[in-house]
Amino acid sequence: MFHTIYMLKRIPHRRAESSLSLRVGHWFEAQATGWGLVVLPLVLGALLTMALLKWFSG
Repeated sequence: MFHTIYMLKRIPHRRAESSLSLRVGHWFEAQATGWGLVVLPLVLGALLTMALLKWFSG
């Protein structure tokens, strides 16, 4: 097989960026990568807390 110098070089891998996508209407869809995986439970907890406060306050 014929190899060129370009085939022998290692291609540097790019780190995946952090992202968070959250949709609550039609009821809940979430996609997260990187630090978004850490933030996602915090956002869900905040949404749940706000919903419970609204529900208990009447």
